[in-house]
Amino acid sequence: NHSLLMLGRALNSFSERKGSDVFISLRESKLTRLLSESFGGNSKTWMLATVSPTAFNLTESISTMDYATNAMAITNKAKVNSLKCLELKELKAAVARLEKQLENLAMVRGAKALDVAGLQEERDALRLAVLTARSQDAASVRLRSTLQHIQLGNIALRRRVEAAEKRMIWSLDNEASFLFYKGRCAISLRRVLRGEKRAYRLALLAENGQLTPSTLNVELFSLSKDVTARKDPMELVGQSIRFCLRVVGAEDLPPQFCRHSFCKLSLLFDQDNHYFTTSTAEDTTSPRWNLVKQFELPHLSPEVISHFSTHRLFTFEVFGFST
Repeated sequence: NHSLLMLGRALNSFSERKGSDVFISLRESKLTRLLSESFGGNSKTWMLATVSPTAFNLTESISTMDYATNAMAITNKAKVNSLKCLELKELKAAVARLEKQLENLAMVRGAKALDVAGLQEERDALRLAVLTARSQDAASVRLRSTLQHIQLGNIALRRRVEAAEKRMIWSLDNEASFLFYKGRCAISLRRVLRGEKRAYRLALLAENGQLTPSTLNVELFSLSKDVTARKDPMELVGQSIRFCLRVVGAEDLPPQFCRHSFCKLSLLFDQDNHYFTTSTAEDTTSPRWNLVKQFELPHLSPEVISHFSTHRLFTFEVFGFST
């Protein structure tokens, strides 16, 4: 029988090769082709060897035992078959689940992007509101300063009009006014830039430039720790200087205008027209105000030093009223 012969050869080959690479054809017969999975495939095979105890069948019994011995020498590792369709279904379910997670993440990301955009708009609105409030505060401060300046100017103008109506314009020249007295003077920073501490007794001038008997006492000195007298103020180029101005008081005010008196201090080169006023002294021709102000000029340049050395920075206006 050809099939049995080929099965015997296959059994002998698988049992004797022990890992060699000798080619074994299992397609030589129908029987070996049907049993191909049993030689090394994914299956378990039981072979029943039947022999006869009679001496007449000795040769056949020996041959059958050889078949059984060779079959026992063949080993394989069988495992349970898994359906690929089930694995594919599980993979598809996993893919669908991951796609759903991606969609959820995309939705969450979109919602967060909208929240971030809303927060950015709110932040921009708050910044704009803060800038607007700061601008309004600065404008309010400037308006109040301008209003005070205008009110003071209106008072002087009203008194001038009253003097004109009474044909007493000359009274504003501090000759003999029944309304008020006004004298002015100014100083520069030349002494401060030279590192000197000076007390000034400044003569007060009327609006027409005439000299009056009244004087104003002021002190001007540097606040730097290493104050030393210097011949050339240009040594301060690139440095900062802090100084103090003290308005001590006035002397020899007209007796008829000493009921109320005060001094107004103005900065000539201030774009915002800042000014300071002293307290009001009463019933004295030599009022004492003791107004102290500190100032700082940062990063001095040669132009600034030259300008403040030759031009007047502070203007003083002394007012005296009869009522």
